[in-house]
Amino acid sequence: RTPGQAAGGAAAAAAAAAMGPGKNQKQFEIPQNKVGLVLGKNSATLNAIKAYSKAQCFIEQRSPDDDKATVFVVGSDREIAKCKQTVLAVVDGSMSVSTLFTLAGVPLP
Repeated sequence: RTPGQAAGGAAAAAAAAAMGPGKNQKQFEIPQNKVGLVLGKNSATLNAIKAYSKAQCFIEQRSPDDDKATVFVVGSDREIAKCKQTVLAVVDGSMSVSTLFTLAGVPLP
């Protein structure tokens, strides 16, 4: 397991722990077969998403539907929206990982 990747309720618990004043939590689903793409090697892609959106982001791989993984996001409404938009753009291919790293200001792994 890599940071940001959780099993059996751990992502929900981590998201709850990240809550604070002015923070909200949202969740959405991505295809299970795209989890590796969103995480990246050693969670590099997920960390770039966090750096770019300024939101905390956790992926729960074990969900009732084995075809879906749940993404938990904690932050301001704006941070959550930016994180969700970025994750979905990486998933659907409309944002390349290299573009994400450039926008996040982090070096490619």
